[in-house]
Amino acid sequence: MIAGNEFRVELIGNQFRVVDAVGEEVGAYTTEDAAKEAVERCEKDAAMLDTAEVLVNIAVKTHMLAHRVDRETGRHWVRCAAEIL
Repeated sequence: MIAGNEFRVELIGNQFRVVDAVGEEVGAYTTEDAAKEAVERCEKDAAMLDTAEVLVNIAVKTHMLAHRVDRETGRHWVRCAAEIL
């Protein structure tokens, strides 16, 4: 999961910079509106990643139980199947 899924806009000089929860710059924009749109995209992407991680974890656990294999083996087969889709 992405830490906190929090993004903020900071004005530095004449640029509006989008920064994530750990302080890493995501992008720089000339207008505040553009930066806010970027924050919305980042938040949506973070939410989609969180959901995908939960779904993959469920798939791995289910594969482990169904075939009585360890997590590494379950991840391997789920990853292989995902590449085919």
